[in-house]
Amino acid sequence: MKKIWDWINKNIVVICCICLILFMFRTCSTNSNVKRLTKEVKQTELVIDTMRQNQITQKEFEKALKIEGLKAEKRMIQSTDRKKFDLQREIAIDAELEKLESNK
Repeated sequence: MKKIWDWINKNIVVICCICLILFMFRTCSTNSNVKRLTKEVKQTELVIDTMRQNQITQKEFEKALKIEGLKAEKRMIQSTDRKKFDLQREIAIDAELEKLESNK
């Protein structure tokens, strides 16, 4: 054990220099990671701001969803061969679509 302590006492300056160099390299890599993360955060903030500007209200979303649902129902009715009942429903769908689209 005494030999180890003697060796450490002789080479303490070299050991300290090596430790300082290792710490310096460690902090340099941390800086580059921080810069990379900062860049990613800025990009994410830009995406979030864009999404907020394009955000629609819940009522507008429900109205658009209902319109698309009615259009899909009309296409489904037109693709089947049943006639009398479906024709009445198509007319009702057209009336609802006109009413919804006129309220925009």
